[in-house]
Parts: sequence; C-alpha cells; structure tokens
Amino acid sequence: MNDNTKNLRQRGRGQQYESEKNELLPSSQKMEQREKDQFHQQEEENKSLQRTKNMMKSEMERVSQVSNAIQADTVTIKSTKDQHLGMNDSVKGAKGSLGLLKRQDMEETFIFGISIIFFVLSFLYVMWTRIRIPFLTF
Repeated sequence: MNDNTKNLRQRGRGQQYESEKNELLPSSQKMEQREKDQFHQQEEENKSLQRTKNMMKSEMERVSQVSNAIQADTVTIKSTKDQHLGMNDSVKGAKGSLGLLKRQDMEETFIFGISIIFFVLSFLYVMWTRIRIPFLTF
C-alpha cells in the first residue's frame, strides 16, 4: 500500500472519528445553547412557581377572612338565639300580664255597669219618695 492510500484511509477514519465525536460530544455552542435553554426553562418554572405561591397565599388570606367572617356570624347568630329565648320568656310573662289586665278591665266594666244601674235606681227611689209621682205608686 502506498502512503497516499494510507493517508486517505487515516484521514477518512479521522473524519469519521471527528463526526462521531461531534455527534457524541456536542460542540461548545450546542452546549451553551442547551444550557441557555435549560436556564430559561428553569426561570420560567421559577416564575410559574412564584405565581402559584402568590396565588396560594392570596387564597389562604381570603379563606382566613371568610373563616373570620363565619366565626363572627356564628357569634351573632348565637347571640340572637339567646336573645330570642330570653324574649320568649318575657313574651310569655307579657301574655299572662295582658290576660290579667283584660280580666281586670272586664271586672271594672261590670262593676261600672252595676254602679250605674244602682245609681239610676237610687235616683228613681229618691225622686219617688220626695216627689210622689202618682203613676208610680205601689
């Protein structure tokens, strides 16, 4: 074999070796681009995680406010219920007092009617004994 063929074969093998090497080991530009892509991807992921974290924080604050509002409403409802139960006893007492007042009013009306009748009869008796109305003689 001559030196020329030997050199060509070595060059062919060298080129093949270089192309295989380039395929297996990426060039510095490819690595830099790949690193940049990974860096950008990581930045996007970090931004996305930060947005998610902020959203979760605001939702937790909102849930806390809702929870506080529910607790305040529960206290108000309990207070209203207690007032209602207290008023229920008062209303029962007031109903009893109102019934008593109605009975007393009816008694007073009856006594007043009886008094008027007694007064009229007394008046007629006095007039009859003093004046002696002739047609009222017994």
